[in-house]
Amino acid sequence: MYDQNGWSNTGTPVSYPSIVYGAKYNDNVSSGAELPKQVSAISSIPTVWETNAGTPAGKYNASYDVWFNWSSSASCSGCGDPSGAYLMVWTYRGAGTYPIGTELSDVLYTGGSYWHVWSGDDGPSGAPYIAYVRIGNTTRSAFDLKFFINDAVSRGVVNNSMYLMNVQAGFEIWQDGEGLRTDDFWLDII
Repeated sequence: MYDQNGWSNTGTPVSYPSIVYGAKYNDNVSSGAELPKQVSAISSIPTVWETNAGTPAGKYNASYDVWFNWSSSASCSGCGDPSGAYLMVWTYRGAGTYPIGTELSDVLYTGGSYWHVWSGDDGPSGAPYIAYVRIGNTTRSAFDLKFFINDAVSRGVVNNSMYLMNVQAGFEIWQDGEGLRTDDFWLDII
């Protein structure tokens, strides 16, 4: 059950205000987006995201949601979740927030930061799920998203035959979060 005042008593986020790049919901595709694109055809996805996470009060994260489908069709007749795989990259983890699944013993290094890997459960749509959580919060992140996709492929969560449908950057909010904002965001699909 969700409350309009911004808290969840079910353990799931109340909302995910986000920037969406790519294809999501019934042929809605970002103007000029190079997506959908097959994973095997992507060599790099440099990205930068700057937020004010940690300043506003509340229980939330700052995270990328990355969706993969088995088909390149952006049309999904009312669907709202990925059919292939669901990957998250958390750049800010607020107190009391956790990804789906279990934290693995793996620690990865990229973009000048160390990352914990969470996996083991399916995402909201039933598709395989994996999350990378930065060790130590940041308000400005810069990395190659393809690094995380390649790792997910090596773990069997993402398949090179899948299509990258969209990249979202936003805030999963469990409580409060008034005043959260994005100050800078860009990515390039190469």
